[in-house]
Amino acid sequence: MKKVILSISFIWFTSNIFSQCLNADSLYITNITYVNVQANWIAAPNADHYKIHYRELGTSNWSNLGNIDSTMTSRLIPMLQSQTTYEWEIETFCDSTNQNGSGWSYPDTFTTSIFVQCVNADSLYTNSITHENAIGNWNPPAGVNHYLVRVREIGTTNWSNFGNIDSTMTSRLIPLLQQQTTYEWQINTFCDSGNQPNSGWSVSDTFTTAAFIPAVFNPIFIPIIGNIQCNQNTPFSIRASQIQDEPDIASTVFWSDKGHFEISTLNGGDTVGNASYTSSFLNFNSIMIVDFTLGPNYAKIDLIDSLGVTMGFFLIENLSSGIKVSSIGPNDGNNYTNGYISQLNFIDLFVNPSSAGPITFTADINSELGDVLAEVDSSIIIVCNTSLISEVNNNKKLIKIVDILGRESKISKGNILFLIYKDGTVEKKYFLK
Repeated sequence: MKKVILSISFIWFTSNIFSQCLNADSLYITNITYVNVQANWIAAPNADHYKIHYRELGTSNWSNLGNIDSTMTSRLIPMLQSQTTYEWEIETFCDSTNQNGSGWSYPDTFTTSIFVQCVNADSLYTNSITHENAIGNWNPPAGVNHYLVRVREIGTTNWSNFGNIDSTMTSRLIPLLQQQTTYEWQINTFCDSGNQPNSGWSVSDTFTTAAFIPAVFNPIFIPIIGNIQCNQNTPFSIRASQIQDEPDIASTVFWSDKGHFEISTLNGGDTVGNASYTSSFLNFNSIMIVDFTLGPNYAKIDLIDSLGVTMGFFLIENLSSGIKVSSIGPNDGNNYTNGYISQLNFIDLFVNPSSAGPITFTADINSELGDVLAEVDSSIIIVCNTSLISEVNNNKKLIKIVDILGRESKISKGNILFLIYKDGTVEKKYFLK
């Protein structure tokens, strides 16, 4: 009977040991400011959640912080008084019902720092004012960590905020404004990364945006070819550009009176060149890839960026005489451009005409505001030189031979070369294949 009683006592004793909820330990404080601190601890085994309470040392009422799950090993203790000593304790619960708790730990103490006034930036002024943006400027104070700027139209109640302004900055672009409108803006200085302390908002600075004056619709299209020999494949580019505040292009049709594209050799997925776009706020490059062809005289070309995203498309065609490139401009939500240069570069897809003389390129361009412009370019002259240069004038001393790009070259058939003589004269020669 005695042995049975001992066995029961041992079972009761061991079950209570293994069901005991142990508390977190090694309590300590970091990131002490005048208004808050970070409480830290080492996690307890089998914890379900924690509870913290804290109070000013020597007082009787505790403030509680709950909703601290088992994965956490730190908690912000907020809303403190500067230069004040506090004590805090933690309790661990090993179930969700708060029945199995560890009891409160031994207290840890800390003292908050002294409040330091955060001085604001001053001498606010605005410059570089246009119809749609302006630049706000200020003199920096000592001890700044970062700033916040806000702006609103005079007479309205809602502010727009602009953050991510670090301590090295003394100006900020204020964008997305309306023309001929008066605005006010203010700045708030923060002296630590936690937004405490801060200076509060400054006195407003005001400015009025300029009137928007559109530029004349005058896009420029330039054809470029790399080989002027008749009946030969050549690199072929179309460059387009507009200055800032011109009406946006809605559509463009670009054609020639001679030459053709070798569309019959293309298949879907083929790369036929590359394209670039450069503006004051956006730059990108893309690959020109065939989407599909319809017979030997029609193809749709997609512009694909490095991430595989389709940035746009255009159409190429062979006419009864010459080629045609058609495109529709993307709608960017307004009718005016910020200015850009774009270029389509075809790799040996264009074939020069078989007869000598100028190629006439025409661009028919329509703006989003109804402007219509036609540009004609006949500056590219195709040559079909059939004479073979068999000898060089022995009365002159030849010192160098260069190609059309100015690179030194040996005499080779099928190319245009420039023969440079010691007396300063230059001869342009074509050596027939």
